[in-house]
Amino acid sequence: MWRKHFIGILLFLLIVAGWITFYLSNLHSPNKLLTTNDQSFRGDLNFTANKADEISSLPIDNEDEKHEWRPATYQGLTIGKSTRADMIRVLGQPLSSSPSAEQDEPRVIIWNDYGMIRGELSGRLGVEVNSQTNRIISITISTDNMSKEKVIKYFGDDYQMMGYSFCEGQPDDWTYGLVYENPKSTDIDYIEYRSKGIAIHLDYQGKVDDIYFIAKPLGLTSKEDCKKEIAKLKRKSTRR
Repeated sequence: MWRKHFIGILLFLLIVAGWITFYLSNLHSPNKLLTTNDQSFRGDLNFTANKADEISSLPIDNEDEKHEWRPATYQGLTIGKSTRADMIRVLGQPLSSSPSAEQDEPRVIIWNDYGMIRGELSGRLGVEVNSQTNRIISITISTDNMSKEKVIKYFGDDYQMMGYSFCEGQPDDWTYGLVYENPKSTDIDYIEYRSKGIAIHLDYQGKVDDIYFIAKPLGLTSKEDCKKEIAKLKRKSTRR
């Protein structure tokens, strides 16, 4: 009798143990699923972050860069940095040297004439040097019948067209004329490679007249700047 009772108790305990095992197994399975999904989610985040880092590290094509003037370099001579000695070392002795025409006294800007040069950029070469600082401030090639298409092919497509107008209200006795940027103007037309420091003047037929290697803007940025600059120059002239 006691054996049957013992077997019944044993079977009951086995059933209870099985039920507890089943319950505990189901109780922990959602946590396992959550852990798996959590790892997958973090993996997706890491993948997205890595792709974002890759994208942010790619070079950015900054459109503003080509609108900023930077010093030009011609045959290793950098405007504003290279000296007269560098000019002679690279180009040799000029044919002649004399003060540039459009400047006030004491006329410190010296024009160095190298005559005609041949090559892809053929024309008359001139180099301006500030005799006070001994630095090159511009290099000019007055071209020999070069077309707009040819000069663009030589320098590339990263240019902009810019027109200039003369500032109003300038005294007649000034030896130079102030100009300001005016994209709508057809009076003075330029092809500009500002990030390279190159400005190319076109004549009335659209042919290349002069190629300037410079370090600063050709003109003022607006009519308002014209008024300020003229007022400043007038004050300066009255103090002399």
